[in-house]
This record gives sequence, C-alpha cells and structure tokens, in this order.
Amino acid sequence: MISIKRKLTFAVLVTSAIILSYVLLQEQKIKELIELDDIMDIDQQKLTENDKIFFIESHIEHIRNFSKFKFACSIESAAKINPNLQVHLLFATTSKSVKLSRSNIVDALLSYENINLMYIDVIKFARGTVLENFMKNSMWKRSRYPVVHLSDILRPLVLNKYGGLYLDLDVLFKTSLSEINRTNFACTQNDGLVVNNIMRLDLEQGKSLTGDFLKKIANEFDGSSWIGKTATDLTFR
Repeated sequence: MISIKRKLTFAVLVTSAIILSYVLLQEQKIKELIELDDIMDIDQQKLTENDKIFFIESHIEHIRNFSKFKFACSIESAAKINPNLQVHLLFATTSKSVKLSRSNIVDALLSYENINLMYIDVIKFARGTVLENFMKNSMWKRSRYPVVHLSDILRPLVLNKYGGLYLDLDVLFKTSLSEINRTNFACTQNDGLVVNNIMRLDLEQGKSLTGDFLKKIANEFDGSSWIGKTATDLTFR
C-alpha cells in the first residue's frame, strides 16, 4: 500500500511539474510577442505632418516569420541614413490584430527611434474612400497575384491619406534623401515603364493625383496579369 501511495505521489509531482513547465513556457511565449498598433489608431494628424518613408509587407508568411525577415536591412538602412525621417513598416492584413515574435532582428529595428512597426487592417483602412467596396468585397483576392497586387493597391492609398515616400522592401539606401525629400517623383524600369515601387507624393499636391489612381483601380483593376491594368499600370498610364 505504501509503495502504491509513493508511486501515486511521484506521478502527481511529475504531472504537476510538467503542467507548471508548460504554463511557464506559454507565459514566456506571450511575453515574447509584440502586439502592433493599427495605423488607424495612431495620431492621424501626426502621420500627415512628419516627413516619412513607408514600406508595405503584404505576404502573410513574412508577417508570421518576421524573425527571418530578409528585408530588414532595407528598413534599417532607411532609418540609419535618414535619421530625420520616420520610417513606417506596415503589415497588410484582414486581421484585427498582428503580433510579432520577438527576435534579434525585431529588437534591432525597434532600437531605432525613427522605426515604427504597424499593421493595416485593409478593409478598415479603405473605409470612406473609393476603394471601400473594392476591399470589402475582397476584389484583390481574385487576382492571380493577390500578395503583389494588394501591395500595389495600398501604395497610392497610403500616400493619398498621409503623403510621403513609398519604397519596395528590396530598396537599400546608400545616401540621404535630404536633397530630394520634398520632390514629387516616381521611377522607371529599364524598359521605360513608370512603376509605383518607388514614389514620393506630397500630401496636398499629390492628393488629386492619388485620388485619380484610386478611381482607376476601383473601376478598371484586372488581376489576371502581373502588370496590365493592375494598380501599377493604372497608376501611371
């Protein structure tokens, strides 16, 4: 009888230890998660006033595995070489919240005072704009290239709301933007096609232009091809 009691006691202690270890592990995981702010919950006036650079990540797997995020160098170079500019990395999602796992990469980026990690609830973000129904009906999901085209669509929408400089996540800085930061511009590919992967638009001067871009996207968007009648093509056609 004593032996059985000892075995039962031992079993209970082992089970308790396992449960405690599991609880502590889960608490540690929770502590290691960083909950991001929704860009719409940030001071909107402040976002329009400050000089800024926007990056957009629309790939859900990159959001989930940010600790392996290969484009962190682009964000760091933008912040380091342009310390007077606010650098915003926006994670595009239909979720109501985004949490990142803490990692050396995340901590390194957040060590810069001018780097901000936020998320865009794309349906909420489009409310009150010509793209409201487009986003609500998930028209971009019907594209053959939904990840790429969602980013294409959000670029003029973000600049329409806040103005500033948009850059793709494969753009590395070698020199400061101080001399051209007030200039409105877009870039061309080698074939001369004007694209929206690098562009700057002043909020006031560019609002009517970005407004036209958004109307074209709402009315003419065709996601069956990589370029033709997509947000990139319609932006500068």
